[in-house]
Amino acid sequence: MNTTSTGDDPDIDAELQRADELIDAGRASEGLATLERLARGGMPAAMYQLARCRHLGRGCDVDVDAALPWLRLAAEAGLRVAQSALGNMLARGQDVGQDIEAALPLLESAMADGDPLSALTLGQRYNHGAGPIAPDRDRALRCFERAAELGSVNAMRHLTRLYATGDGVPHDEAASLRWNMRAAEAGSPEAMYECANGYATGRGAEPDPALARQLYQAAGAAGHPRALHNLASMHARGVGGPVDFAAANSLYIEAAMLGSPLSRLNLSKMARYGQGREPSEMVALGWLIDCPRSDEPEVDAAIVAERDALMQRLDAEDIEAARDVSAHVERVLEEALQRQRGRLS
Repeated sequence: MNTTSTGDDPDIDAELQRADELIDAGRASEGLATLERLARGGMPAAMYQLARCRHLGRGCDVDVDAALPWLRLAAEAGLRVAQSALGNMLARGQDVGQDIEAALPLLESAMADGDPLSALTLGQRYNHGAGPIAPDRDRALRCFERAAELGSVNAMRHLTRLYATGDGVPHDEAASLRWNMRAAEAGSPEAMYECANGYATGRGAEPDPALARQLYQAAGAAGHPRALHNLASMHARGVGGPVDFAAANSLYIEAAMLGSPLSRLNLSKMARYGQGREPSEMVALGWLIDCPRSDEPEVDAAIVAERDALMQRLDAEDIEAARDVSAHVERVLEEALQRQRGRLS
């Protein structure tokens, strides 16, 4: 648990840190006693840490009723993190009765003090209205922008969608892409993927295949299967660089490993037509025999059609060999997936 610093009293900060260390070391009663002593002495940071311990059951049983009074006192003392925590709990009705009116001043104060989560929550509530709050799109936009400027990736993604759909703001693909690029730069794989799509197709900006490749690569490195698939397709078609069937094959395999049926279909076609390898309809069928269903009916239909066509062309011996290939493919993909999960964890 991160210790909340007072920021201006090193001695008390040291006591708060020591209380945290005692709880971590299994001496919870001593740590909690220290926090309670400091909290009763009027220290907001100790009030907040004690409330968090009671709320989360850290070093003690979960006791929301015991946590809330300390959280309220810390919020009333102006501690931003406590105002944000209590305001968000009240706004969402999380472990307390929902009370939007009580949440608003807490969230407004925390936002003014630089809390991105409070700004995001206010934007969400003002965007469509909540309880006694009437929809206020201009105010929602200001809150989302404030949250985004404070580093909230969720707020950047909200702004991306608002400008892309024209929901309460003028439809503006360029603005949508700019906010999504901010989210991509902050590390969102989905934003990287969507921005890559924008630069690949020229939606929101001039087409830039080289940048699209870079963004697909970054999203793929974070485990995004569709990004890997699209990057593979760019290599296979020579978009943004030379045709490279070997790179395409490797990337399609990575995407298939992460569950992309469409990538399996493309691997099958590469094997069938000999793109980057000797043609083999048996290997092509092996990629499709145990191919999982996708969430896109047209992809499933294409896989079934390709699999049926291959089975009609092959004799019984080759089909049996293709089943052996399929079993090998499944083992290789599972082993590779476990390695990938180990790298990402």
